[in-house]
Amino acid sequence: MGDSEQSSKPGRNQEAYQSGSFLLRIWTEGREIEGQTPATRVFVRNLKTGEEHYLGDLDQLGDEVLRQFQQNGQAAGSPPRKK
Repeated sequence: MGDSEQSSKPGRNQEAYQSGSFLLRIWTEGREIEGQTPATRVFVRNLKTGEEHYLGDLDQLGDEVLRQFQQNGQAAGSPPRKK
């Protein structure tokens, strides 16, 4: 699809569109005390910046991705980065 076809689609504002790509790895680790629920671990890498973080809880994932997304000028309302 050419640029003119894509930009002519109704409801699609190319200037407001932002995106980010992240690599996620999620795994569980057993506990030393028998009977405890395994711990969930998360690795997040921003593929644009290379920033990496390990999280000790799956509940932190959304906050971390949003933080990286906003910090690196990828949030809605920010101008797209030029390559």
